[in-house]
Amino acid sequence: MDGQVDIEEARALLRTRFGHAEFRPGQEEIITALLGGNDILAVLPTGAGKSLCYQLPALLLDGLTIVVTPLIALMQDQVRQLNRIGVAATFINSMLDFRDIQVRLEQVRRGGIQLLYVAPERFESTQFLRQLEHVPVRLFVVDEAHCISSWGHDFRPSYLKLPNAIEFFGKPTVGAFTATATPDVRNDIERHLGLREPTIVIRGFDRPNLTFKVQRGGNKREALLKLCSRHVPAIVYAGTRKTTEELAEFLRRHGISAAAYHAGRQDDERDKVQKDFLHDKISVVCATTAFGMGIDKRNIRLVVHYEMPGSIEQYYQEAGRAGRDGDPALCVMFYSPQDRRLQEYFIQSSSPSKEQVKKVYAFLHEYAGNPLGCEYRDLLPLTAESIAANYEDLNPIQVNSALTLLEEEGYIRRISSSYTGATVRFLFRPQEMREWLVRNAPEELQPVSIALLRATGGEGFFHPVRINLADMAENSFLSEEIVALGLRELDKLGIIEFSLGSSGQGIALITPRVRANSLKIQATRLLQASRRQFSRLHAIEHYCTSHQCRRNLILEYFHETDITGTCGRCDNCTTSARPVDVVEEILERHQYHLLHCVAELQGKFGRTTYADVLRGANTKRISNFRLYEAASFGTLRDYDRQAILQAIDHLIDFGLLERTETVRPSVYLTSAGRDALGVDVTPLSLPRPSEVGELAVTDPELYDALRKTRRRLAQKMNVPSHTMCPDIVLRRLTNILPRTKEECLAVEGMGPATFQRCGNALLQTILDHLDRKLLLDALEKSRNILPDLPASLRATFELVAQGFSLATIAEKRGLTEGTISQHISELMKKGIAIDLDTLVDADHRKAIERASIAVHSTDLKRIKAVVPDDVTYAEIRIVLSALAFAKPTH
Repeated sequence: MDGQVDIEEARALLRTRFGHAEFRPGQEEIITALLGGNDILAVLPTGAGKSLCYQLPALLLDGLTIVVTPLIALMQDQVRQLNRIGVAATFINSMLDFRDIQVRLEQVRRGGIQLLYVAPERFESTQFLRQLEHVPVRLFVVDEAHCISSWGHDFRPSYLKLPNAIEFFGKPTVGAFTATATPDVRNDIERHLGLREPTIVIRGFDRPNLTFKVQRGGNKREALLKLCSRHVPAIVYAGTRKTTEELAEFLRRHGISAAAYHAGRQDDERDKVQKDFLHDKISVVCATTAFGMGIDKRNIRLVVHYEMPGSIEQYYQEAGRAGRDGDPALCVMFYSPQDRRLQEYFIQSSSPSKEQVKKVYAFLHEYAGNPLGCEYRDLLPLTAESIAANYEDLNPIQVNSALTLLEEEGYIRRISSSYTGATVRFLFRPQEMREWLVRNAPEELQPVSIALLRATGGEGFFHPVRINLADMAENSFLSEEIVALGLRELDKLGIIEFSLGSSGQGIALITPRVRANSLKIQATRLLQASRRQFSRLHAIEHYCTSHQCRRNLILEYFHETDITGTCGRCDNCTTSARPVDVVEEILERHQYHLLHCVAELQGKFGRTTYADVLRGANTKRISNFRLYEAASFGTLRDYDRQAILQAIDHLIDFGLLERTETVRPSVYLTSAGRDALGVDVTPLSLPRPSEVGELAVTDPELYDALRKTRRRLAQKMNVPSHTMCPDIVLRRLTNILPRTKEECLAVEGMGPATFQRCGNALLQTILDHLDRKLLLDALEKSRNILPDLPASLRATFELVAQGFSLATIAEKRGLTEGTISQHISELMKKGIAIDLDTLVDADHRKAIERASIAVHSTDLKRIKAVVPDDVTYAEIRIVLSALAFAKPTH
């Protein structure tokens, strides 16, 4: 449908084809924009009807609509429903064989398909794109668009290839859809997909039929039984596979038909659970987060989270699977303060250090027996679990995160459903094979046949040859799956004898090996990822502990503006004599005392310590730090700790206080908090850490890093950890922060013998930790200067801050590396901190620094003449600028 779009035609189609009387909130605005050729970024929660927003325009537009989704169950279900109402829709996924895929692509090429659902991984194949080269694509839909953002909770590197596909299809109208997207995620989606002045629609987060409750304490199993006895169908989300199995068994013993669903079960078992649940053969599914995406069961009456999840995004997406039919449904979360510790463990476990990433990289090449500078072409039959089994200080979650980082940086490629040990032998002689290719080979099998001849080099005519499907796929611009299917067809035709070998997961090394220390891993990105996770954890914990309307807490988190009143349904809205009245009294009468206490203790403690000081408690921490000497001590002794904690949380919400994004966060005054306080506060003189002795450390992250360093050294020397250096000395090092050997030796307990054993390593750990803190502070301060910079310099800095390499920044900006280096030099000159680790190779940097000293000059040409040939002028300019202007950040 070209030209001006009549929305009345869309409304008529809504009634006649889709059977709905009217649009849901946001749908009409989105459909109008897409029909008018405008890009759209739509944030709609689960159950808000986002699929209609692209299905209906697809029927009114001339040409093909492509829908990208990672959810096989969703694409199959939607295609089935569309076919049922007479819409020509199909999908291409890994469940289809080679001939089925070719048949469907031919239907698309002939114009017989209106909607084509495709997994994002397909667009990594140039061959796949070529098969759609002449198809007029009018609308390109990206479902689960948050997967393109590293800020999101479900980042998938395959989504980063989608901009290339959009460009390939001539930049059709793009619709990006997601159920959960904070402002940072939305900015990432818009930037990565290259949306052109998109219409942004954030609607429908308020689900009036859902009632949200948080249950604290009590017998969780008995509470669950009571809920599931009254409200079914139900989904119960639990954090571990073991818990899902135990809960399903518990419910079955009490007469409720329940089943467990998790990644540890076989495919056919999971499929059976899913189908039984859809057809009401079982009433409760106890599942990990793997269950529910793309499942169209609209009458779920209850969703229970057995523990607090890691973020509001995850919680609302999962809870939103309840009540999609519009009838009342219940969403209950069981919460315990210990849940935070579990989530902190998950965050720490999933956040590898730079050294751990290097360790994983080195292990891959050592496993392959691959020397420096060489390529390795076979697939490594390794998983995160098998790699982690070789190390005591690495768990599978950390290894998986390290592999993701290495994949993002282009060092490796993880291949699911890959094949190892495949062999092939030609049954034709060479001349017969050539004649068959020229005269009789089906067109769709020619690329695979040619790729096979190249891969075997003719040896396959004489004996069986082992082949690497991953290499064949990469070298021939085919997907690995297409290669495997094509070889099967050649086997059926009697052209070759093909043995697939074992199926599983594998890792491909796609660049020659470099020294681990030369890896261009973005250190700031590692830190930022951890900070983002802690920020999300703070938000979900606040949701659990707050006495505000739970609906409003969720809507405010997603920055929805149309919030009126309260929901009147959640546990906070319906509980009589709420504690919030006491909290309001504290805020009205004692806000000054709250802020004064934080200022007086210099923002160095957590909210619990502040609450204890204000109520005049006698705790070991207060005694050790002599906090009873504070003027604030006991000023709120008439209130209990929980009420004071709630008041502190409100001040955080108001922006007067902020907390660090660390394992045990400290709370400090913001600039707005200092303005609200209105007076200068004399800080309490805290005892020096060396005077405190055995008290708790003030920087748990550093203390943990020191313990890991000690454990690594002890393992190397095959001695118990405590014999290297006692815990009390590590705590003193954490609190005193020595910067030199002399300062280190002055710490009580750190004698010459102890320093000889481990002093240098512990000192380096402290210095590295301080460097990371300086880097984060410097980058934050740099951002305050940005508004006054020219737009071109700002654009370059944003890419530098995200950790992109010099070459990538130049490519993204469409400028030369020389121009980018001039931008960076100008940024340093203005006092902006720049992390050189991702811009200049470490060896190159050292070479440039040595050369500038040797030639006694900052002349680029003179330095270029004495450094290695692969050092560029751009790198020289950046390093010289760093020496002249920059605040060191690494």
